[in-house]
Amino acid sequence: MYVTEYPKECEGIFSSEAFVFVKDQIAKARGDITQYQALFEKLQVEKDNLGWREKEVNMKNDIGDVMRRASSVSYSRISDLRMEIQKR
Repeated sequence: MYVTEYPKECEGIFSSEAFVFVKDQIAKARGDITQYQALFEKLQVEKDNLGWREKEVNMKNDIGDVMRRASSVSYSRISDLRMEIQKR
């Protein structure tokens, strides 16, 4: 709640150069806070997106590992079957 009218003895204080300077600095700081809050929120979203991308890459790596192991088992089985066929 802001007071719109001040007692006469305060007029000199509120119109002084120092008071106006501090008032302007507070207004600038409030603007800066708003700007930095917006940047922080943007970084939070980017951080969340990065986390999802990291999980996606890890899943793809896991799938690749499974495929390599399955391929290795298949090649081993093929080799075993070739040896069996040659024995006959």
